[in-house]
Amino acid sequence: MLNYPGLCKGGVAEIKSAPFHICKELTIIIILSGRLHFTTVAGSQILETGQTEILNVKEPVMLKGEPACTVAYFSFASDFLEKTNMNFEWVTYNCNICNFFGVPAKKKHIDLLTRLTVQAVTAMKEGKALSQVEQKAGEILDLIMEKFDDVGHVFSESAQLDISKERFQRISAYMIEHVSERMSLNDIAQNEYLSIPYLSKEFTKKLEKNYNAILNYYRTINAVIQLLDTEDTLTCIAESSGFSSIRYYNKVFKDFMGCLPSKFRSFYKGKEWDVTDFDSARVAQIAIGATDTAQLLEFTESHKIQHFMFQGFSEQMETRNYQLSNKSTEKKVILLIDDEIGRRADELAEALLCNGKEKERIVGLRKEVHQLTAEQNNLQVTVQGSWSVEIYVILS
Repeated sequence: MLNYPGLCKGGVAEIKSAPFHICKELTIIIILSGRLHFTTVAGSQILETGQTEILNVKEPVMLKGEPACTVAYFSFASDFLEKTNMNFEWVTYNCNICNFFGVPAKKKHIDLLTRLTVQAVTAMKEGKALSQVEQKAGEILDLIMEKFDDVGHVFSESAQLDISKERFQRISAYMIEHVSERMSLNDIAQNEYLSIPYLSKEFTKKLEKNYNAILNYYRTINAVIQLLDTEDTLTCIAESSGFSSIRYYNKVFKDFMGCLPSKFRSFYKGKEWDVTDFDSARVAQIAIGATDTAQLLEFTESHKIQHFMFQGFSEQMETRNYQLSNKSTEKKVILLIDDEIGRRADELAEALLCNGKEKERIVGLRKEVHQLTAEQNNLQVTVQGSWSVEIYVILS
């Protein structure tokens, strides 16, 4: 692990399993290899190689690698977060669709977050000055707060929706802050100077969730936190999470978590993790590969087919260089490239289709096939915009 005390820490780790626990720090994870089963109170999804996700402060989360998943991670220290005057316990951020409101962040923003995170981990590995790493961390945090708010995903970037977006971000923070209280829609309507009928319709219209469903979601999160982090009785937890009765608490909890609170606590509380942190050399090998224009692709000799994946963002057209470590065997290389060049060609091809004909994706993902001799070990790939490159090397 790489650590800048009071600012951030980062590194690369192999995750086999991390049963439900409470995330203590705002953390970004990037899936470098394998697949990661990612579960929160909102639901479950599988994150594939190349995907990025955000773990929130005081968010209950469960992780399971398949088979053994390798991730790069970057966490903000609480001291650094406090400088923003934002209480990160009252807001949730997400990249993908594993959130209660079911709307992901935009791909271009996720790609930018990935690129900035890899740059930050690389700067830490290289031992850059505290001020330089702090600048990187600040850029990442600003991006997260601006583009990855869970509620904010629901709204487009059009100016006429800014007022609604800010209103519901404010309401969401208020509901999380006061979740342990007997809160009513009337309380929120008074705070926002709105009528109850109007605000009730706004919840359904803008968020596609009613007030009670959202409140129960936040109350369930609060209950899970206490079940895992305290020895409080189930009755005490029900009351401090704002539920009107034990019976209602059990019903809502089971709807979200699939089991009763007592069973959830016995199954997850205090369970050990199976997570291995790699040393700094491994951090360099993996993290630098996502940003540098020159990358060594190292081989596992026991496998005939090697797979590598990289992604990033380039404002201008850029040629990236990859060097194969295997220098004694003929190789067939297949490149799958998803970038702005291919997307522009795709749009042009669709525009040229005759009216009335069914449109189909003609270009889109670019595919290149190269046959290399034993002496040929260099690859070049030209990309632009948000890009991802998958490289399959088949050894003869």
